[in-house]
Amino acid sequence: MKKLFYICIVLLLNLSNSLIAQTIIEINEKSSRTKIEAENFLIFEDTTNSLSYNEVISKNFEVLKDLKSGLNDSSVFWVKFKLHNTSDYTQIFVLDFIEMTHIYTYYIDYKGNLIENKTGWFISDDFKEISIGSKYYSKVELEANSTKDIYLRLYSEYNLPPKLQIYIAPLKVYMKNIFFETFLHGIFQGALLLLIFFGIFYYFVIKDKSYSYFLIFMFLFSVFFLNHYRVLDQFFGTLQISGAVGYWLILPSLLFYLNFSRKYLNVKEVDPTFDKIIKIAMILGLATTLFAFILVFYAYGTVLLLIRIFGAIYLFILTLLIIVGFKIKNKISGYYLKGVFTFIAGGLFALLGFINIIDFDLSYLEMGLIGQFFFFFLGMQYKNKMEQEKVHKQIVEQLKENERIQIRANEQLEDKVKERTAQIAAQNKEILAQNELMEEINQELLAQNEEIKSQKEEILIQTEVLEEVNQKLVAQRDEAQKKTELLETKEKFITASIVYARRIQKAIFGDIHVIKKNFKNIFVFLEPHSIVTGDFYWFSKFEHYKIVVIADCTGHGVPGAFMTVMGNDFLYDIVTKSKLFMPNDILYRLDNKIVSRLKNQIEQTQLNDGMDITIVTIDEKNNKLWFSGAHNPLVFVSGSEFKTIRGNRFSVGGRTIAGKEKHFDLHEIKYKSGDKIYMYSDGFQDQYGGKYNRKYMANNFRNLLFQTSKLPMKKQELRLKDEFFKWMKDNQQTDDVLVMGIEL
Repeated sequence: MKKLFYICIVLLLNLSNSLIAQTIIEINEKSSRTKIEAENFLIFEDTTNSLSYNEVISKNFEVLKDLKSGLNDSSVFWVKFKLHNTSDYTQIFVLDFIEMTHIYTYYIDYKGNLIENKTGWFISDDFKEISIGSKYYSKVELEANSTKDIYLRLYSEYNLPPKLQIYIAPLKVYMKNIFFETFLHGIFQGALLLLIFFGIFYYFVIKDKSYSYFLIFMFLFSVFFLNHYRVLDQFFGTLQISGAVGYWLILPSLLFYLNFSRKYLNVKEVDPTFDKIIKIAMILGLATTLFAFILVFYAYGTVLLLIRIFGAIYLFILTLLIIVGFKIKNKISGYYLKGVFTFIAGGLFALLGFINIIDFDLSYLEMGLIGQFFFFFLGMQYKNKMEQEKVHKQIVEQLKENERIQIRANEQLEDKVKERTAQIAAQNKEILAQNELMEEINQELLAQNEEIKSQKEEILIQTEVLEEVNQKLVAQRDEAQKKTELLETKEKFITASIVYARRIQKAIFGDIHVIKKNFKNIFVFLEPHSIVTGDFYWFSKFEHYKIVVIADCTGHGVPGAFMTVMGNDFLYDIVTKSKLFMPNDILYRLDNKIVSRLKNQIEQTQLNDGMDITIVTIDEKNNKLWFSGAHNPLVFVSGSEFKTIRGNRFSVGGRTIAGKEKHFDLHEIKYKSGDKIYMYSDGFQDQYGGKYNRKYMANNFRNLLFQTSKLPMKKQELRLKDEFFKWMKDNQQTDDVLVMGIEL
């Protein structure tokens, strides 16, 4: 009996395991985009919202019977399914999801490491493996003929339940799909913009104010689609805000849509009571829109709730408008109803996709919107035609009335002409008397004219004197113009000489591509204050040592450029000929050479010309580097560690600090692959600009270096350039700017 009991227990356990058995999804490089069905999933609900992967894998997962209903609340759901790569070599496959705020993918790679991929609405693009298109993607790498358990952690905030519309396909297939989706959206946005511009042109033709409301509705929906395809993310601080702003646009767009409908259907005349209801709904909608805009930045969930409430009110009003359209029973209302039903059909298909009945795709809504525009345009055209015919009839009636008025006016005019003829005869007699008076006045005017002639002759004499003075002034002006042209010629010659000097200076510095070939990743940001620069970089390779130099010479422009030529020549002698490669030895020798060269022969004083310099020697064989600095520091970044190593407070060349002998310390640093170093002059941090027109400052510059250090080197260079010119804005550049970053 006891044995029979154990046999029953074993049978029951096997039966329970078979009940939750999963169908394995087989896929290879030739597979198309495939939807993962309900029988492939096992589900576990984490009501605590806190379990990790290691804790979840030991939990009991249940079979999901139906995908259409989705997941009913905002808990964290763990989804488990099996993938089998049937190909003979390792493949990368891509999972895609519809809109959710957080999606985490977990699996074990061939080395036994846990792989975690993140995506979702609220996940920054910096953490996503694929961040293009309107959906959310996660990569899974499967070895040849291998089967893996894939775990998904799904969570959506603001009472938006996770949707289990999940597809899988090889990476190449997905890249084609994303390109096709982006191409179709571009065509739609282009078509929409063309329709809007055409609508604006047509608005100025028909000059119907109601049509402008529909154009604004179309524009706002266009921006909504841009948000859906994640174009708005770059304009806002967080992904939550960009999404909220995108969905908030639904509220004002519906307001303009309702106002267009009541104007188009002339609801005020057809049904005044219903027109008042629409106005009240629009006032409530306007208040809701303004309130929701404030909440966009603080309570996104409430914004979604307000959109649903106003959406319900809008659907109720739209239903009444449709009833009014059927009530009117004319061709104008017929176009309106066709447009509305086309838009509703597109929205209905999009809604069916959102609730898992069909595949989710906003293209349905896009096509419905364009179809609605087409019918509304035909309706407005027909309405304008009817109004023009009405105006034409009014003009014809007015012309007939004008003709009747003209006949009566002619009769009255004949009577007035007879009366006026008698008046003119009497006036003629009066005119003859006035003519005699005018003759006397003319005689008096002739006498005055003779006096004016004598005054004119006097004025001519004065004019000749002024002409002579004017000729002298013209001669003086011509002489001044010749001097100006001479100065311009000399200025062009000097400028051309300096430009040629810049070419010589660039040739002395050497080709930057030679330096870049010697390092894994490197950038050089050089922005001269004048045509030629007083900052320069220098590089040499000695045995397995690489020597990199960044120098800031006294002054800028031509004086600084002379110092760069001298510094470049001395470095070549010291490193290449004298075979010195330690940074402090190079600094001592360089200081001696500059002091000796610039030494004044008058009472053995010295000029204050010199340079601030950073020298780094890299030993790639032993993974270490040495640094010495004259006034300039070195920034070293290793992972999250950010270290500033200061140079000595002495310049190379120039005067020494009173009572102190120059010395240059040698710093040794062990590094690993991927660490970064930054060398720079003081031009960036000394630049004036910003809101209060002050210096950028060294601390702010080092913080900027740390913030950008995680980016690729090319993007770091672009980020530094953008920040520099934004800070400087309309100010003059203070000094030469030179920044070099090297990935070791």
